[in-house]
Amino acid sequence: MTNGVEEDKASQNSKIDLIDESDRGCVIVAASLIDDHLKSLLIREASFHRNRKKFTKGLFESNGPLATFSGKASICRAFGLIDDVIYNDITILRKLRNRFAHAADHVDFADASVLKEVFRMDCCTKIAAEWTAPRVQLDPDVRPLPEYEIRTRGFVKYGKSIFCLGVRMLQIAMQEHEIARRAPIVALAKSLGLGEVSGPEPA
Repeated sequence: MTNGVEEDKASQNSKIDLIDESDRGCVIVAASLIDDHLKSLLIREASFHRNRKKFTKGLFESNGPLATFSGKASICRAFGLIDDVIYNDITILRKLRNRFAHAADHVDFADASVLKEVFRMDCCTKIAAEWTAPRVQLDPDVRPLPEYEIRTRGFVKYGKSIFCLGVRMLQIAMQEHEIARRAPIVALAKSLGLGEVSGPEPA
């Protein structure tokens, strides 16, 4: 049994279009989506081990051991809820989030150092390798266009497009890893006639 509220939130998150956000908002929201996904993984795992809801909730509160993005990612990796590739992508995303969230000056996907980090993410390099959409090279001698003007003309920065699609691929990779990890347990439970693997949560 899983937490209905978390499932609803995950469903809503899957409908969020990062491309409509500003560059800063895009990275911050992307990190929030992955943070929520990690939390959902951990809640399902806690439910599987029949932890009480009140105890599980406390893990994610402000002074709890799983309150931070890095804490959730580290524990998920330690217990095999995500693999090394996913963990490394999340680590890069977390660092990008911190940079975009705390930078006093302007920072966007046109920044070479930002693009370098984006293309260090496995999910983004895979998207880039399969990229077939046409690209438009703006004249470097012309003043940089503001974000709203780029969008008004129907363009999206290449790095931002790759990042947004990469984050979606990262979400899918996390889902696929969980399904693969659970498959042997589900198969064993069915063979033993146990029905639902997790069973009811304790009150």
